[in-house]
Amino acid sequence: MIKAADPFMAVRLLTYIGLLWEDLRKSGEIDSSEPLPAVLPIVIYNGDAPWTAKTDLADMIDPSLPDQLVRWQLQIR
Repeated sequence: MIKAADPFMAVRLLTYIGLLWEDLRKSGEIDSSEPLPAVLPIVIYNGDAPWTAKTDLADMIDPSLPDQLVRWQLQIR
């Protein structure tokens, strides 16, 4: 079986980071008066085929979005 890049990895990373922050909040590691810790997501890929998935979430969002809404879109690269 040939392993290939997950085309939604950028979305998964965004989810994982959000879940980490939520867990830190629920566990009492951070509270609402503290800033969220920075997260440096790293993907280690060992598939057989070259990585082909988009690495920037912005490239996955509908390009016909009106300009005034672009700045409000989530970003992760």
